[in-house]
Amino acid sequence: MVLSFLASEIVDNLVLGAQTTLIGLGVVFLMLFLLVGVLKIFEKMFNQKKAALGPEKASAPVETVSASENDEELQAAIMATLNVVLSEEASKTGSDKKYAVKSIRKI
Repeated sequence: MVLSFLASEIVDNLVLGAQTTLIGLGVVFLMLFLLVGVLKIFEKMFNQKKAALGPEKASAPVETVSASENDEELQAAIMATLNVVLSEEASKTGSDKKYAVKSIRKI
């Protein structure tokens, strides 16, 4: 008698938990779909305003820098940044390790 009462109470709790879970998931996904719909409506509204304004004018030509100058400047900037970061790290930890940049490659 007591055992059947406990079993029915456990089953009732499991059913209630499953119902709560399903209702919660349903509400969450319903709100997500509504949010996506609202965002799509906003996207269409704002894209119509841009299309009505017309095409944008071409900007002035940008001055180009040769690749070798740009690479050398980039390497210098990377080495300077590493030097600052590693020296700050060494001062915080009290380490006296020396670092040297041997090569820089694009990944």
